[in-house]
Amino acid sequence: MPIHTIKMMGEHYPGYTVNGAIPCYVVEASPRKQAIPNYYLTKLIYWLDQRSFFPLRIEQYDQTGTLTLVTVRTASHANPALKDRGYAGFLELSWDLQRDIMTASIHTVIPKEWSEEERQLFFHPESVQWKWPFPTLAQFPRLKSAEGFFLRPDLYTDKFPRDRKIELSPELTARINAQLSARGMPGSPLARSVLALRGHTAGRGR
Repeated sequence: MPIHTIKMMGEHYPGYTVNGAIPCYVVEASPRKQAIPNYYLTKLIYWLDQRSFFPLRIEQYDQTGTLTLVTVRTASHANPALKDRGYAGFLELSWDLQRDIMTASIHTVIPKEWSEEERQLFFHPESVQWKWPFPTLAQFPRLKSAEGFFLRPDLYTDKFPRDRKIELSPELTARINAQLSARGMPGSPLARSVLALRGHTAGRGR
């Protein structure tokens, strides 16, 4: 699927700019050292859609202040009755930069009427600990080749470079360039993501 066809907030989101971008607030959050003195992260950086505050991108930084995990997300308007607050995560893609591992998950909302038996199974605390429903493997999408998976998320090194410490090993850089080359894209130490956040960052807070 071409990047330009991706609609990160769904087809009918009213906040797209004329070029299909999403204005975002970029917010940095850090733990209180007094409360959590040895927390494994020094900060999180969120890219939040300005209308709904939905987190389209989340970055984690380790104790050295280096970027270790990037998560990019698309949304669906799961609850239209809530208007701008009714968006929920649909597709989530995460990249562990230290291990170079990509994971993806799909979240769906299926409206239905629950029987009393189902309510006891899914929502009763004593029932859940003994009966945990596992979906069948047939419900999970399968990839038959590497071409069907996503490229690594873009790192956007030009955005807030003083606040974002990004380090890539030579081995990881070589793998990214090889993947880009195999797809007919220019070689670069950075990847262009299928879920690239194409919007301009419109604000920043702490």
